[in-house]
Amino acid sequence: MASRRPFAYVVAATLTAINFAGLVYAAVMGEPWHAFGHVALVVLCARWARSLRERAEDPAGSSDRIELLEDEVSQLRGELFEAQERLEFAERMMVSQVERTQMRHDP
Repeated sequence: MASRRPFAYVVAATLTAINFAGLVYAAVMGEPWHAFGHVALVVLCARWARSLRERAEDPAGSSDRIELLEDEVSQLRGELFEAQERLEFAERMMVSQVERTQMRHDP
């Protein structure tokens, strides 16, 4: 059975083709700003179509990516907690060193 493309993908691909034709027409007519506008629209519509196609091809991939991101966030939290502990330890060491130095200089 042939897979059907989502309606939004068909719209995006059609808009890409229409704007490409508009780009060619504007370039032939010697209208650079008009052609530039169509270039921007071609790029936007093509990117939209590609993202729709990728989303349709890999709907389960997003859950895998979310799981990977959750693992990375968990790892980063652990590293942040460890860095905070080290910072607190260094601060305590500095405070104790300052207190010892003050005790030596105070009569």
